[in-house]
Amino acid sequence: MNSNAQLPPTPPTQVKNANFQCDIVLEIYDGFYDWVAGKSYSGSGHALDDVKKLDPGAVTLANLNDTNGNGVMDIDDYSVQATSIGRNEVDLMKLVVKQRDGVTGTTGNVILEKVSGAVKLWTQPYKGTMVNISGPISIPIAALPRTYYIEATAKSANLKDIEFKVTFNSKVDRVKATAVWVEKTINTWSDNSSTPTIQSLPNLGKFVKIQINNDIAEDGTLYGHGDFWTAPDLVDNDYSTKNKRFGGRILMEWQVFPIDAGLLVSFDVTRQRKSISWFTKYLDTEFTDSDLNMEFPFEEGKDVEEPNDDGIGEEDRDPMNGFLHSWDAPSIPKNKKKPPTDQYKAFHVSKNSFKEFVRARIKSSPFGLNDVSLQGSRASDKFDWHCVFYARKNENYELSKDELSKSHCHPISSKLDMNSLFTTVIKVDGNVTYELGPFTIVYYGIEDNNKSLGIFRKTGVEPEPQPQFYTIPSGENVWNLNLDGVTITLTEINDIPDNTFINFSVFQTGASAKENIIGPYEYTDFTR
Repeated sequence: MNSNAQLPPTPPTQVKNANFQCDIVLEIYDGFYDWVAGKSYSGSGHALDDVKKLDPGAVTLANLNDTNGNGVMDIDDYSVQATSIGRNEVDLMKLVVKQRDGVTGTTGNVILEKVSGAVKLWTQPYKGTMVNISGPISIPIAALPRTYYIEATAKSANLKDIEFKVTFNSKVDRVKATAVWVEKTINTWSDNSSTPTIQSLPNLGKFVKIQINNDIAEDGTLYGHGDFWTAPDLVDNDYSTKNKRFGGRILMEWQVFPIDAGLLVSFDVTRQRKSISWFTKYLDTEFTDSDLNMEFPFEEGKDVEEPNDDGIGEEDRDPMNGFLHSWDAPSIPKNKKKPPTDQYKAFHVSKNSFKEFVRARIKSSPFGLNDVSLQGSRASDKFDWHCVFYARKNENYELSKDELSKSHCHPISSKLDMNSLFTTVIKVDGNVTYELGPFTIVYYGIEDNNKSLGIFRKTGVEPEPQPQFYTIPSGENVWNLNLDGVTITLTEINDIPDNTFINFSVFQTGASAKENIIGPYEYTDFTR
């Protein structure tokens, strides 16, 4: 059933039936509530109205998360209490056995029973002491009201498949509930491909469709690593169909249980992100850390379920035939003119590891469009994925793939169009021992009937390497230059203006080549 469908009318419970009233009744409360601290994460903290406690019934999550962040799944933890990076338990439904309002003088025992559902019963709001519910529980009326806490130990196969009843004097009162959970399917699309098409994924919602359409590449691919995004760039007024970004694209699929859970809760596919990025401009002697760098929230002492990367329109919120999809395209602009930092970037390195998960709230209390606050409760396992890219300024002065362990950015000139007056071939050989090397070639002009060049390398250390100077007769037009393991062949096509500065930089990694990858699993190497 589509989650946009309406719930059927709710019939009265036995408590409200004019021809039947049980002196002992059950009250049930939704989860999403910290019963220890009295704090809501979506649940109201109030008992369901009598007319709702059977249909639609209460709702919570299967307790398969780790709310307090101690590394133990909550169903295996007997005391889910707050830690420095986690909350008290929030996924228990409160159950109260009590005399009906206005009833007095009743004596004897009442019988509480679990009718159905994969559940455990606890006496404390953080679990604590477990109650044996393998058979009926006899409770003296003198001990009422008595409060328990219901833990769902597995996802519900159907709505309202959890049920408890209380019996007294042959009369029965009942409550029902549903345990929601979401599972990552085997489907993740991150290879460079134009399939599956949007049309072949019927369960995609409109938000993810829009994102995939925006990020189509010039070569027609929908997913994977490389250049993409042919949609108009309204910020830079670029309406071309050329690729405007470099990075990766990934689509993830999730399945909701039970299939109609969208009738009871609101979903949000959200994300935790660890990103370490560096860039350098043409004459920089070292890399600069990006001001967008971030650690996983729990690495900074924040909550283990708090997101820090929740974008607008990157996921579907309403299940389609029991499925949700989420999308992301971590990337950088290929050729952005503003700010100048982007225009004069020579290299950009970005390493990103993500933890994608679904969280849920009560249906009547939906998530905001872009909210990184701690809300609801985690309704799925965390799915690890990563995106890494190395970019250099290419011959079109666009940031694009840098895949050699030793590479160079394309030269830029202070006075002229790089491709109109000369051509430059740069080769970085095995003699280079430094990570970053800004170079400057200065064309001084003709003196004593010779053309004169100087080549400099800035290292940021003292003393800096001495420049080397080269001359050729004015009738020739080719220089072969060499400095610190970098060879340059410069061919003059037309006259170069005097005192022209030509700048480029060399960047090398360690023993392995640079990675340009996107796909599942956690990424842990955050060295450059």
